[in-house]
Formats: sequence, structure tokens, C-alpha cells
Amino acid sequence: MGCGASKSISTVGPQELESQRDAEDYSLEPVTLQITNIDEFDAVFTRLCALLNRLVELNNGVHCAVAEAKAAFAPVSGGFQLDVDFVPSADTVLLSMRTQRGQVPDVDGVQQLAQSASVKQADADVEEARRTLHAFLREQAAGQSVRIGRDGLLAWTPQASPADVPPPEQVKHFNECLSKLRSLLGNQTVVIITVVPAVAAGIPTVGVTIQKAAMQGVGFRTATKPASLLDIYSTQQGASIKAAEAFLADRAQKLAHRTKGLDMEWEVTTSYTVMHANEIENEDIQDQVDQLLKGVNLALFRLLNGCASSARAASLTNAVVEIVRPVLEAIKAKHANTHLSHRMRQMVSVRPEVEFQNEEEGVPPSFDFQVNIQLKPEAQVPTFPNCLPDLNLALLHAVEGVKQSIADALNELPAISVETDDLLERAKEFYELCPDAAAQMGFSMMDAVRCSKATGYNLKTLYETQDLFLGFGENIKRVADELADSSRAVAELLEATLPTRLEQVTEGDDEGAETPMSRGLSLVSAGQTPRDQWNNLSSGEHIPGAEFGIQPPSEQAIKNKDVPEAGGDAFDVGSGADQVYASA
Repeated sequence: MGCGASKSISTVGPQELESQRDAEDYSLEPVTLQITNIDEFDAVFTRLCALLNRLVELNNGVHCAVAEAKAAFAPVSGGFQLDVDFVPSADTVLLSMRTQRGQVPDVDGVQQLAQSASVKQADADVEEARRTLHAFLREQAAGQSVRIGRDGLLAWTPQASPADVPPPEQVKHFNECLSKLRSLLGNQTVVIITVVPAVAAGIPTVGVTIQKAAMQGVGFRTATKPASLLDIYSTQQGASIKAAEAFLADRAQKLAHRTKGLDMEWEVTTSYTVMHANEIENEDIQDQVDQLLKGVNLALFRLLNGCASSARAASLTNAVVEIVRPVLEAIKAKHANTHLSHRMRQMVSVRPEVEFQNEEEGVPPSFDFQVNIQLKPEAQVPTFPNCLPDLNLALLHAVEGVKQSIADALNELPAISVETDDLLERAKEFYELCPDAAAQMGFSMMDAVRCSKATGYNLKTLYETQDLFLGFGENIKRVADELADSSRAVAELLEATLPTRLEQVTEGDDEGAETPMSRGLSLVSAGQTPRDQWNNLSSGEHIPGAEFGIQPPSEQAIKNKDVPEAGGDAFDVGSGADQVYASA
């Protein structure tokens, strides 16, 4: 299929991107309350604000841990990686692709174009020229810039110089490379240039490079290089990656303009979140900078999602699969062509397990996940996880970080819930008490009105914060679902890599009669169904986790599983926080 044939894929521009919440974004916004100037009221509101924002921090900690796991998944799966740094603000030249009808070229067509050696080289040359041009522009004084000329190429606009001054070599080289690529692609595919102008040249701001590397065996990669235009559009994530890149460039320029004249100290976390380490004295400027950072981080999160999923969906299920894969591949490589090939399946036991323990007798709830890989000596493979390549080991540590973030959050949740409930009981009376309290404080009529409005605003905000508990529950459910589903995916990987060969199993083998199901690739103990495990955790009077909205799997859900013993059922989070806010 040629690149001219396209699918109708809807795209969004940078401005629309900010108003749309990413489907994978489970972060929560902090709670802000107003001052009433009545000591009793403010003490309660301040404590409630602290409790709820602690819940936000715990939830967002899980969200960031998942983002770190996605970042670790990208190099293992062959996806694009992000290189985020702070660079001097300068004009940013962006490239995108469309068909003549203005649609995103279909992936098969782009991949077909990239098979041409001349097109592939021209594409790489354009990206290299663009990087060189960016480096040159970051060294220029304010006013030295580029724009799009009438010919669809870049034009140089130097400050206080004659209009006929020839453009720098870097601009000429970029135009030459782009013209060659356009010529090779033909009329059916259009390469579009966009220039995001610098509004505060030279001020440090966020810069990003999308990197690509080739796999060199399971868990090993060659050195990375910047991903080219065709590289990006050769994936299903191409359009979303490019939209996020444009959004980031726009917000990065605005961030540079807002922080001009400020002594900013920037940090980039391992989950690709940008933060400033210093306090800004002016609260209005602080709020503006934080709002711009919110846009920058939204763009980075979208870029991370798109890049990490460019080769394979960046789910925790697939992350666990990539942790297990090199172990099975190592066994296969060592024994596939030997007299032990019929015993390869028996050399390894893989049991991904999710464990949840409800709160009991003052002991907070607990959450755990283990990959559980056991290798027999005859496998002649180092023990797990020592057998993992560095990239896969880093991915294992990232998944363990997700598990720990959930365990930490659940550990604090009961105390937050109880104290929030108690304080809301007190706070719900404040609106009626406000007039008398204001009179006792000697407030003027205007101050009394302000106090009443602040109290009403706070109570309304607190009532709506039940969504924080629900959002937290949905976040835990999502993560638990993906981790639980890894047992099914690992069972499929095991069968594909080390297939069962029943015809070669002898009666004397103590494990020879085991099937993939009986080998324990499940979330439950031997001889138990998922329902049995939940019942064992139950006290008989309530369902484990019910107060946190976590429900057991239904019998029908268990029956509908493709691999019952290997799947298990994940958590179902409902509105368990309702009881906390019933009195609000």
C-alpha cells in the first residue's frame, strides 16, 4: 500500500491537547481551601486540606511509579526513548507528515517508503540537519531567527541586517536536505514545517530529543540516535507523538518567557516530570509558572506514553512479560538443540502473584506482587534475577517500585479515611455557626460576608473531594488489573517459547504430567480458585477490602477467563469512599 492511501485518523493541535485529559493520566489535582479568619474553622480546614493532599500525593506517587515503569519498558521493548534536558530557548523547527488530503499517512505506507535506501538516508539527513540547526540557533543573539518562506522552506531573518544577507550554512543545509526528501517522497506525501518562535531567546527551558535504538538480542541494545520523521510515522503512535512534541515546544517557549529574569533551578524526575527546586516569592508569578509547568508535564507524559508504546503497548502486563522473556529465551538458547530439549519446560517455574490483605485488628491493608521465577540447576542459567540483562533488571526494579508505591499508599489510607471522616463531621456544621462566630470575632459586615463565602466554598470543595478517594481507587484497580493479567500473558509466553510436548514426557518424570495450568501460573495457591483465595481472606462478615471499594471477582467473571487458573481476577474498585462522605 502506497503512502498516499491513508486511514482517517483524527488529530488534535497543541492548543486542544491541553484541555484533553490523557486516558492514561490518573494523577489528581491538589486541594486548595480558603481562609475564614475564624481560628476553629481554619484549624479544621487546614488539617482536612493536609489529609486530602496527602492522599493526592500517595495517588500521584503510584501514577509516577507507573510512568517510571513505562520509561523502563521502552528500551526493553524497542520503543522510542526520551532525552529531556534544559537548553537555551530558541526557535524550534518541527516536522510533520500529511497526505495531500490532510490526513495522517497510514503506517504501512510509511514503512514501505522507508524501505528505500535513498529515502531512508534523506530522512536521516533531514533529522541530523534539524538538530544541527537547533544547536546553531541556541547560540544566536535575540532577534536572529528563522521563519517559513514562500517556497515552503526556512528563511533567515537576522536582526538589523540587510534583507539580502545570505542565510547561515546551517539553514541552507537544512533546506537542501528537506528539498531532497520532499522530492523523493513525491506528491502524495507532504512534509510540513512549523516554526515555534522563541519569545525569550537564551533563557533556559525544556528541550526533548526522541531517541531510537535497535535491539541486539533480548535485553541488549545498540547506541541510540535521534528518531527521524519516518521512524516516528512508521508507528501507530506517530501522530500523537508529533502533537505532543508541538504542544511541548509551545509551552516550553512560554515557560522561558515567564521565567525570564528569575533565578530558576530545574529538575527532571525519572518519570519525566519537570519541577523547580526554588521558591518564587511572588505568588502570582508562582501560580503562572506552575500552570505552565502543568502544560509542560502533560506534554511530557503524552510523549512518554506514545514513545514507550511505539513498539508494543506499554502496560504493566507487558512489562512483566519482558521481565520473564529473557529467562525463557536463555533456557531455549542453551537446550533447544540438545538431548534435554524435551525437559526445557520443566526447568523453570513462573508464578506471577498479586496478594492483597485487608485491614484487620488495626493492621493496615497490604499489597504485594512477585514475579516468582524458580530455575532448576539443570537449566544451567544463573538464578533469578541475576540472570536478567541490565535493561530487564531495571524494568523489574521499576515494577517493584510500582508495587511499593501501592503498598505505601494502602498503609496510610485507613488513618486518612478515619480522620477525614471525623473532621468532616465537625466541618459540616460550620456554615450554620458562621454568623455567630463572625459576630463573636467582631467582624464587620463585609468581613462576615467574606467569612461566610469562604466557609461555603470550603464545604462545597470538601464535598466534591470524594472524587479523590474514587480516583485513588480507580488508580489502584488499574494497576492491580494489569499486574494480575500478567499471569495470563506469561502463560502464553511460556507456551510460545517453551511449548509443551506431551508426547515426549515419560511416566517417570515427577513433573511430566503437569499442564501449563497445573504448573501454577496463577494468582492463587495450589488447589484454590480465585474465589477460594478471597474467601480465605474474609472474616465471614465482610468482603476483604470492601471499605476501600475493592470487591472480589464474580463467579461469572472467573468462568469467562480464557485461562482460569492462569488469570485470576483483579480488583474491582467501586465507590467505597461514599461512607466517608455520607455525612458531608
